[in-house]
Amino acid sequence: TKTRNRTRGQNKKNFSVLFWGSFAPIIAISAITYLSGQTILQKQAMESLSALNTAKSEQLNLFIEKLKVRTADWSSDGRIRGSAEKISQGELLSNDLSLYLLDKKLPIDPIVALVDVLDINGIVIASSDQLRLGKDEGRERISFPEAISASFGEAIFTPELVVEEDELVGSPMLHFAAPLVSAETGKTVGVLLLHIKNTEFSKVLAIKEKKTLETYLVNRDKLMISPSRFIPNAVLSQIVDTPPVRACLDRGKDYESSHLDYRGEPVFGVSKCLP
Repeated sequence: TKTRNRTRGQNKKNFSVLFWGSFAPIIAISAITYLSGQTILQKQAMESLSALNTAKSEQLNLFIEKLKVRTADWSSDGRIRGSAEKISQGELLSNDLSLYLLDKKLPIDPIVALVDVLDINGIVIASSDQLRLGKDEGRERISFPEAISASFGEAIFTPELVVEEDELVGSPMLHFAAPLVSAETGKTVGVLLLHIKNTEFSKVLAIKEKKTLETYLVNRDKLMISPSRFIPNAVLSQIVDTPPVRACLDRGKDYESSHLDYRGEPVFGVSKCLP
């Protein structure tokens, strides 16, 4: 009996060792499977972000091209070209042309917030906002030298967000310009300048259906030039000195990895350098 009991106890002990010995590998396998699943999920997330980033970049390019076409189209308007030439010759047509821009051009495209006609020195000689008559835009950051020397039908986009107090109460603006060419002489007689509110540009980037996903633009000064969904009044005030931004500005490279964002929060992120 003692022998039999001892054997039973030994068998019980052996069973316990066998059970836990078998259980440990199951836990390890589960953990490995879990970690592998996390890697797959991360990879899928990065692929999804990369696809979204590419799509948003293409939408931005289309947005810019659409406005370049609009600018070139309006610069070919015979009424605008003819009036600009006559004004440069001394005729008093500034108010008349300004009303034409306000009543006949602005309603065509609600994205355009303001439209000016500049003379060859960059002075506003007509505008949808007549309070701007006489303003000197030649020295502003609107690519005026490039526009005045461009070919007929060519539009110039200024890839810089500009804030001026005399433009719609200091709203951040983007600018598109095209030369106005005389139909008689073929010489450039002025420049057509379109002002686009930054809010229109930002609508292209907006992602409404995701609460933790954000797409934004950063300029060469490492400042955010589109709104943040997490920080108010971020445009031209929020510094974004993060690995994706440094990869672009320092090395001209796109980026795809995990990092700390401009809030110091850990995120998965991708970026694309835009010329």
